[in-house]
This record gives sequence, C-alpha cells and structure tokens, in this order.
Amino acid sequence: MPLLVVGALVLAGCASGPGTGPQTPANGEVAPPPTLTDAAFAPAAHRILLANDRNGETKQLLASVVQHQLKRAEALYDLGYPAAAEAAASGALLLLRRDDNVASALHGQSQTLLLSANAAARRGNAGRARALYQLTKSANRDPAVEAQINRHLTALDDFTRSTIGTSPVIRTGEASREKLAAAWVDPSNEAFTAAQASVIAWMETALESQVAEGGPTSRGERDDAMEAYRAVRSGAPALIALGLRQGDPLSAVKALDDADLSRALPPGVRLRLEAAGESGSPEAYLDLFRLFDGVRREGDVETSLPPHVADGATLWATIGLYRSSPGRLEHAMPLAMSLVEYGMPEVATTLLAQNVDQRTSAEALGWSLSLVLRGLIELSQTEQTSAAERSVAEAEPLLRLAEEARYSEVRPEPARVYSLLASIEIRTGALDRALPLLKKAVEHTPTADTLVRLASLERQRGELDGALATLKRAILVAQKSGDVLIEAHAEELSFQLERDRGNTAEARAALGRALERTLTARALDLAVVPPAAVERLFARILEHYGDMRGSRRAYERALSASRGHSIEIEVTLTEMARGALTTGDVRLARLATRSALDLGLAPKDLIYIALWQKLTEQRAGASSDGLPSQIFTSATDTTGWNAQLQKFALGELDGRGLNEAARTLPERTEADFYQALAIRVPAAAPAEVAAALLRVADSQALDLIEVKIARDLLAPAQKFALPDGVTVP
Repeated sequence: MPLLVVGALVLAGCASGPGTGPQTPANGEVAPPPTLTDAAFAPAAHRILLANDRNGETKQLLASVVQHQLKRAEALYDLGYPAAAEAAASGALLLLRRDDNVASALHGQSQTLLLSANAAARRGNAGRARALYQLTKSANRDPAVEAQINRHLTALDDFTRSTIGTSPVIRTGEASREKLAAAWVDPSNEAFTAAQASVIAWMETALESQVAEGGPTSRGERDDAMEAYRAVRSGAPALIALGLRQGDPLSAVKALDDADLSRALPPGVRLRLEAAGESGSPEAYLDLFRLFDGVRREGDVETSLPPHVADGATLWATIGLYRSSPGRLEHAMPLAMSLVEYGMPEVATTLLAQNVDQRTSAEALGWSLSLVLRGLIELSQTEQTSAAERSVAEAEPLLRLAEEARYSEVRPEPARVYSLLASIEIRTGALDRALPLLKKAVEHTPTADTLVRLASLERQRGELDGALATLKRAILVAQKSGDVLIEAHAEELSFQLERDRGNTAEARAALGRALERTLTARALDLAVVPPAAVERLFARILEHYGDMRGSRRAYERALSASRGHSIEIEVTLTEMARGALTTGDVRLARLATRSALDLGLAPKDLIYIALWQKLTEQRAGASSDGLPSQIFTSATDTTGWNAQLQKFALGELDGRGLNEAARTLPERTEADFYQALAIRVPAAAPAEVAAALLRVADSQALDLIEVKIARDLLAPAQKFALPDGVTVP
C-alpha cells in the first residue's frame, strides 16, 4: 500500500457463556472476546444498550458485540461498500468507553481499523486518522503493517506542520478539533483528557484574544475573530458531547467550573446535565438529544460542531434516554434511528420489537415498520442478506401486532416487509426462501405487482400452471385498482408463458391484450405512471411482434422521457441494450452505449451496456465501432465483479477464468451467460450454445437481466402479426 498523505497531499451458533472476561495469555498477548453468532448479535447488542451496570460480564459481552460489528465492517470493505463499512466501524468504536475491555474488543481487527484510518486520512481528518492508526498498531502483529502505519503517521505529522495556523486562537482551534476527532474513535481516558484540555485551552485563548474589540481590519484578523467566535459558540457543546460520548454528562460541568468558564454554560443546560448525570432523568436526556439533533440538522455551518461530534453525542444521548425509561417506545425511537445510521439495523428492529405491546398507537407502530423497511433497504444495497433475514425475524412482534384488525390502517403494511425481504432473497437466488415470503405478502395484502412478482418466481421454479393462475389473479386486482400498466405487464408475462408452452392461440390473445392495455396507458397519459415505463413496455411488446423499427422508436421516446431522472435513465438504457442483444439490433445497441456514455451512467452499469453492444455486434457479424473498447480501457476505477467483467471484455480473462472469479450465484450465472455468448458459432455446435443458455435461463438468479435475455434467445422463433387497426407511432 502506498504512503498516505492527507488533504492536498497524495495517498503515495450462540455467544459463548458468561465468564470473568478475556484472559491474558502467558506471553502477554490479549485474547479475543467470546465470538457471537449472527443470530446472537442483535439480542446481545440490545442487552448492552439497555445495561447501566459496568461489571465484568457486561464488558465482556460488549467486547464481543464490538468485535462482531468490526468484522461486519471488514466484510463491507471487502464487498466494495466503504461508506457503509465506515459507518459500521464508527458505530462499533462509539460503543466503547474508557473503562471497557478495548484491547480485547479490537483484537485481530487491524485490517478494519487500517482501512478506516486510510479513509479518514483521504478526507483530511488528521485527528481521526492518527487515532485510528494508533489503534491499528495496538491490534496489529505484522511488522510490515506496523512499518506502513509509521509511514502514514509521519505523513500526517508533515501535513499538520505544513498547515498549522499562524495565530494562537487558530492553532488552539485546530488542535482542539484534532483532539476531539481522536477522542471519538479512541475511547481511552488519555484521548478524553487530551480533548477536554484542548477545548478548554481553545476557549481560554479565544476569550483572551483582543482581535474583535476594535473590529477586524485584515483577512487574518477576520479569521481570528471567526475562530474566537467559533470557540465561544461551540466550545461548551463540544465538552458536553465529549462527556456524553463517555457516559459522563457531568464532566462538562466540572471542566467548565474548574476553568472558571461556567458562564459559557446556560443555566438551563446545566440543570439538564445535572439531572442526566445525577438521576438519569429521561426528560434531561431527551432535551440533550434534541440539542444535538438540532446541531446535526444545521448542516455544514462554519461555526457549528464537526459533524462526527454531533453524531456521536446524539447516539449517546439516545442511549441515555433509552436506559432511563425502558419500555417506552417513544424513548426507544431516537436510538433506533441512530442504530440504523451506524449500520446496525437488525439491532434497531430488536429494540423496537421489545418495546411494543397492545397499548402501542397506530402511528408509533407505523413509524417502527417504516424504520424496519429503511434498514432492510440499506442492508439490501450492501449485500447483507443474512442481516436482513435476522432483522425481519426480530421484527416478528411488530408484524404480528400490525396484522391485528385494529391496526388495519397502519402504513406501511406488513406485506411490504415480507415483499422486500423476498426481493433480497431473490437477488441472491434463494427462491425457496423467497416463495413463502411472497405468499405471506399476498395473503396479507394482495397487490397486483406482488402477484406478478410471485408469478415470475413460480415460473422460474417450473410451476407454470400456478404462475398462470397467479397472473390471472394479478390482472383482476389491477383492473379493480385501475392500474393499467401493471395489468399490461401481467398480460405480457402470460404471453411468454403460453408461448413457451406452445399454446399459440392463447399466447397471441395475451399479447394482444398486453398491447391494448399499453396503448390505453399511452393515451391516458396518467400522472402516476412514468411515460418512460410505458414506452419501455411498448417497445418490448413490439419486439414480440417483430416490429423492430417501432420498438426502436419506442425506446428513443422512453430515453427522451427519462431525461432528468437518473433511475429512469438507467432502467431505460439497460432495457434498450437488452432489447438490442435479444433481437440482434446493432443500431439500437450502439445508441444505448453512446447515450449511456453521454448521460454519465455509472461505470458499473456502463460496462454491462458496452459488453452487450460488443456481444450484439459479434452475434450479428458486424465490425465494432470501437466504443465498447474505449469504455473498457478508460474505466480505471472498477472493482469487484465489474473489474472481472472488464477483464473478460478486454480479453484479459477467458470464460473459465471468469467462472473462477465468480463468488455468488448471480455472478456464477452471469459468468455462464457471457461464456455461452462468447462461443463462436459455427466454431461450436449451436446445440452447445443453446445448452449453455438453458442453464442460465433455468438459474435461480431470477432478477438477473441475463436470465431474461437467455430465456428470450431460447424462445420459439415465431412472430405475431399486429392486430388490424393498430398504428404504431
């Protein structure tokens, strides 16, 4: 790993049973804490969040919780989700206080800490980076890594010296912010004491400054005046935040009194700190939460606290609030929100589920389910399927309560939770786990789109009769709700099923109904239906009719309607490229790739579209226009699976190598697909290509577009004439 410089510089089962705490081996090395299973993590974390005691058993369990969360962060780094990984690591470290088993909690986690330190250094947060590098050294046993850390620390020292302020008030301000940043990740008493003393020195220097008395006249004086004002305005809140982070609200009161700075603490705030520290008053903790939550909502204001300081103070204010009044759902809600932000959504779900009962209001229950959904969405975006499963399992009390008749108006409905988890399972190819979830969703709330989703799953499992029956039910539900577009989708899927079964008459009728409903949707111009979505479906239906010119025009209209909406653009361009590969339309493939490049599509999506153009040209026997190669060679920051596809497209990796690089079912399915389409006919028998595509079409990775393309390529080669009287725009 190259040398790190900051800012403008270059970066050149179950838990083990309770015991007496980790034992130190004879050689002096700290032992890791007992390991928590995934299933035990959320209950254990909830127990820690609720516990006011600081005995050995509690500290041991806390060390296990922190270990588990740091391992999660490491996995997220490996998967290519650095922002989620940093949030998870920050949440883990913030749970530790100065008298906890820190060495045990961090044992073996040097890689996670090093990656977090690197991220802080890249952002120019020298204090946080320095503290994380020091923590990495304490958890590391590799001399090479230690040498690397020392180089990073030297670079940080050089950077700090090169940017140090010229006046006393600015220098003390910079020092206080660095010490505060360090104390937020380093829970040691040394870090706490250094940060507290630094903030006091900052405030004292600001009060001694004479720059503002006569009015600043130079830029330097204005900078000094702003720094002095910042110290007066945010010094006391910084000390309060620091004390809350250590579970000691009274420390700010004592520090300010000892420094004869008590006037910086408003009387009302002093009373709240005393009430929180002396009696654990829930009202006091609630006010402190509101104070720092308000600071967070201010955004990036020059004179406000650094964001991480307000974030950490908010977390510990919510923990204090929850501990002060267990059983009160309204006092559990703020902590639940913080846990989702720090990458522990299943713990948030556990906390909420433990605090609902028959007295819970419909509004509070709906809010809780909304937070469960938010957590599931974040887990789905970072491939944390097992955590999503645990979150829904922990949400069972919430879901059961919401299914009672008296909560029939609660929104979101429980069905949305089941449907979302089913989508997550489908994405990983776990259709057996997704099926009961979708059935439960439609049993509770039979929406047309969920029924279509269920039919697609049944089809992939080979349950064609069941799929057709489910689609008929979806069509009836769509008709009752007036959802013309989803009705058209259901009819188009019915067409595919009947076509694949050889039922030509039934297929023609279903396709005709799909066309008629899509034309109706176009004519109605419904505000709730995106025009691009209508045109995309229209284009696909015209593909089935063999009207490639009409289909291409529909895609062009869809692209025009998508402009200004990033998600719509992504979906439209992906569909255009899919349609081109399915039908062999080289012109459409090139339009999709050029538009994707011009419109700034994300590299992860652009690589797929360029690859599909290359395959379309290859299958059509057309020479390349050079655009795919340009995209493949210019994409220098791709990672993970996209990087493997890039190598495959450039010829640096063959089909076997691509298969070996695949680590999940969807990736293995994609590898099979691209290996199959890369087979050059007649160099290989067409039957060999068909057999390879059949394996892809039958894959459990239902959501992959490659599965849909394989199915279309294998479909019976029959075209249907457009119904009489239909004019294609």
